[in-house]
Amino acid sequence: SQTCSTTGKLKIGVVVPEGAGGAINGVIGNPPTSQEEADYAAVIDAVNKAGGVDCNTLVGDYAAADLTNPSSAQSGCLQFQQDKVFAVLGGYEPSFPDDCLLQAHIPTFDELPIPAGAAKEFYPDYFSPYPTYQVLYKNFVNAVNQMGYFGPAKHFAKLGIFYKDCTPEVNQALLSDLAAVGVSGGKVDRYDLGCSGSFSSPAAIQQAVLKFRTDGVTTATIDNDLPDIQNISNISNTDGFKPAGGWILADVGGVAITGSANFHPNSSEFDGALAITSGQYGAIASHLPETAGTQACDKIMTSHGLPTVFDSGDQFAGSTCSLVWMLEAAIQHAGVNQTTLPAGLQAAKSIEMSFPNGPNDFSAPGTTTGGQFWRPVTYHGSCQCWTVVNPTWNPSF
Repeated sequence: SQTCSTTGKLKIGVVVPEGAGGAINGVIGNPPTSQEEADYAAVIDAVNKAGGVDCNTLVGDYAAADLTNPSSAQSGCLQFQQDKVFAVLGGYEPSFPDDCLLQAHIPTFDELPIPAGAAKEFYPDYFSPYPTYQVLYKNFVNAVNQMGYFGPAKHFAKLGIFYKDCTPEVNQALLSDLAAVGVSGGKVDRYDLGCSGSFSSPAAIQQAVLKFRTDGVTTATIDNDLPDIQNISNISNTDGFKPAGGWILADVGGVAITGSANFHPNSSEFDGALAITSGQYGAIASHLPETAGTQACDKIMTSHGLPTVFDSGDQFAGSTCSLVWMLEAAIQHAGVNQTTLPAGLQAAKSIEMSFPNGPNDFSAPGTTTGGQFWRPVTYHGSCQCWTVVNPTWNPSF
C-alpha cells in the first residue's frame, strides 16, 4: 500500500480556449469548448479510477478563455483564486499573459512555450511540456545553420523577420542566437507588426513584404506571431515575395495551427518551408507509429466515447493527457505541495506524453519545462501538411 502525504479532493483549474463565441476554435482547428472540457474530464477520470494522485481525487474546475477578450483571462483567474484551485492547466499564453495566476502563486501548466524570464521570475509556479522560447529559438537557429540555410547552397544573403514585439526578451533571444552563428547587421531585416492579441492589419503586412522585397531578403521567418502566419503567406504570394532561400520557422505553435484545414498557409508560398519543432508534429502525415503515450491517451478517450488523439480537433485530446500527466507525475514524486512540484518533476526525470508533445528530460535542477529535443519538419503544399524530415530526436544545442 502506498504512503500518502494527504487524502481528499484536489481541485484543478482548467482553461478551455475559445474565441468570438467559439468561431475562432473552428478557424484554428480546436474543438468546441464542450469537447475540450470532455477531453480533460476523461483524463482526470482515468487518473481517479487508477487511485488518484497521492491518494487525492482530482476535481476539474473549468473556465472558458475568450482568445479575443483580455477580460476573460482576468475573470477566469479570479474564479480560480476564489475556488482555491491547487494548480491550473492550459494557461492563457500566447494571447494574454499568465501573470494573474502566477502572481497569486497558483502553479500554472501552459500548453505552449513560455518565456525563460517568466519561468525564472515565477519559479516554482510556471510549467510547460514545451521548452522555453529561448531554448526553442536556440535550437532553431543552430539547426537551420547546421542544415545550411545560412549559406550559399540555400541562396542565403539576408534574413527577413516578421515579428510581434509583445515579449521583447524573446525577440532579442532570436537576434542573439542569429548573431552567434554570424547572421547579424546587414544580413538581418526586420518588420515590427506591433503587439495586437489577434491579427495585424493587411496593410502592415503589405508594408513588411514590400520592405523585404526592396531590401533583397532571400530567407524569411516569423517571430512569435501565430495569428498572422496565414495572412503573411497569402500576402507574400499575392505580392510576389517568394524567398529564394525559403521559409524557415521556429515552432512556437505555428506547425499545429497551420495544419488546420481553415488556417493553413498559402500552399504555393509555403511549399517546402522548414520548421524546427520539439513536438511530434509531422508524424501523422509521415505515417510514423504512435508512441506509447499517444496509445495510452487514445485508450482513455475511446473508453469515454471520445475521438482519439489524431481524430480530435488540433489533436487537442493529446495535449490534455500530457498536461494532466505532467501534474500527476510532479505530485506523485513530491506530494501535495505547490512549492515542491519542480522537485517532483526532477524525481520523475522524464514523462511519457501523448502526441503532440515530444520527449523530455526534467532531471536538471530547477527544470519546469520539457522539449529538450528537436527534429525538422517540412511543409507540403500538395497535402497542406507537415512531414518529418528525419524521425531521430536531437538533443538541444
